[in-house]
Amino acid sequence: MEHSIFEQIQNAVTAEGKLPEDFRLPDELPENEIKFAPGAMDGIIFYHAPVQSEKSEEYQLLVNAIDVAAEGSIDEAIRLVYEFASKYHVLGLIDLFQEYMQENQERLFVKNMINFAIDLMMEGTKVEAVKFGMSLLELIDLEGQDQIKDAIRLLALSDEFTLYAAFLMRHWENPNKELFEILQKVEGWGRVHLVRMIEADSEEIEEWLVRNGVHNEVVPAYSGLDCFKKVHYLQRIQNPALDLESYRGLADILDAMLDEGPVVGISAFEENAIEIIQAFLAATKMRTDLEASDYTTLLDLKDYLQKNKDSESFVTLCEELTLFLQSNQVKETIQCALKKGEAFEIARRLGMDYQQYAYLAVADNFVKNAWIASLLMKDDYKVQEIINLAHEKLHVEEIATGAADEAGFGEGFEAHQALTMILQELRSRIHIGENLIQPALKSPVVSNRNAALSVLEAWMNTSGQAIQEISPQLAQYLEVLQHDEVREDIRKRIEQILNNCVAQTDSN
Repeated sequence: MEHSIFEQIQNAVTAEGKLPEDFRLPDELPENEIKFAPGAMDGIIFYHAPVQSEKSEEYQLLVNAIDVAAEGSIDEAIRLVYEFASKYHVLGLIDLFQEYMQENQERLFVKNMINFAIDLMMEGTKVEAVKFGMSLLELIDLEGQDQIKDAIRLLALSDEFTLYAAFLMRHWENPNKELFEILQKVEGWGRVHLVRMIEADSEEIEEWLVRNGVHNEVVPAYSGLDCFKKVHYLQRIQNPALDLESYRGLADILDAMLDEGPVVGISAFEENAIEIIQAFLAATKMRTDLEASDYTTLLDLKDYLQKNKDSESFVTLCEELTLFLQSNQVKETIQCALKKGEAFEIARRLGMDYQQYAYLAVADNFVKNAWIASLLMKDDYKVQEIINLAHEKLHVEEIATGAADEAGFGEGFEAHQALTMILQELRSRIHIGENLIQPALKSPVVSNRNAALSVLEAWMNTSGQAIQEISPQLAQYLEVLQHDEVREDIRKRIEQILNNCVAQTDSN
């Protein structure tokens, strides 16, 4: 018998009261559909999707389920919810169906609705069905219902349900305490939502937000502005007694606000942005305990200021920041890190000579430092030597065991992941690295084969030549591999390359 989602979470909770990092609910989506991290679809809906309509099919399904459940036909109501859960998402409809229930509360038998909601939450085997049950319980007074509250606290440990649990908890006694308990136990979308919802009504919560608030497994930018507003940022950053860990937390908050790709960040402050940046830069200049990695925020800040050259204040501030980044204090810190085999990307961004140190690190451990090798290749540094190292250190001939449908993540696939990084740097280099491309085309890891095909497509687009002209040997190899390929999408790409039907793509 299939275990309910509640039981699966209950059975997985560790002694520390958290879910293991690798915990996942069974995936309900077909194999060919895009898979989302726990809570990711709700995150997209919450931050980026339009409001749902009362006229939609999904809304009508839920309203029908509510009506049927109120009449006592719980099994039929659950069937309707499961029909909904197989195709739609609850989040964008919560306000609509809760409003419907409030408007029709006189005819909706409360006891039946409570039983229906609890049944969905505790026994549901589909994610959206559990969410619907939790959303129905928002309209119920749960004071004194300790068992139900404990179940909600347990579901809250999954990033998939944290938001729905938080909706419920905000109506409880000591809601902020409840939210904070969960906030410390989730790290994905659950953390993003709770950082937004929690009130920093104690020094403990405020300090936690300083040091951890933007550290989530999604994108720090989602929590940057929320954390800034809740931690008395300017007061803290201007404190001469600010400890290093708190400084680093405040730096991370500022860095998160500079990334305004997903949500609004520092631009929300308009004129005050100058004051914020000046205060942070002043605090940084005062410190003598910074390490190389601590200058990443300043480099991101410089990039931000350079993108806003229309502001005279920003230009002046950028000049001041640039002078500081060129100071002996910064360069000596970075140079020391380079000698330890660290801070290569930071040094590169500063325009410092990092290559000789980076190449030694690549030669010492290619798998671990493949990303550094890709930086060197971007700078045209010892490209052929790096390709030769990749061929030798990644044992590419040995890992070319034949086409399979491996995702290539986790233990045992480190060499495959490193190979993909190097392949990406071959797109603008026609004829370079064929000794990596050929085995990659026979790799069991999908990303390796796709990366190799992307290189060939880029070569064709850049040169205007067919693959048969660029490399007869690779063309013949593709002819053979086409028949052994296990994925239809990759087989189609091979066919298009062989037929010289590749669309124009970005080869950078």
